[in-house]
Amino acid sequence: MNQPEPHIRAHGEDALKELDRLKSGGGTEIKERIAHVIDQLVLMRNELIAAQRGGKPVDEWLARTNAILSSIFGTEFPKGGLQWKRICESRDALRNLLGNA
Repeated sequence: MNQPEPHIRAHGEDALKELDRLKSGGGTEIKERIAHVIDQLVLMRNELIAAQRGGKPVDEWLARTNAILSSIFGTEFPKGGLQWKRICESRDALRNLLGNA
């Protein structure tokens, strides 16, 4: 899989660090951390889109980042409480994306 520029990866690495710091539970701290993760993934996605438009081969990175972003975004508006399993799955998917590059 082709590597994106280091500054693009840095957004994903920042999001992963934040996900690794999360503890199950609730409260405003978790919501703030999830919001930060989403912000970083949106920045990463937007920079991947720009790279793709510039001719860089980042299609797989973009597709996987979009999937992770969609998954983690859904945890912010849970119907029955915070979806911890989904957060963990998103974290693992991001770790896999960053580690396989």
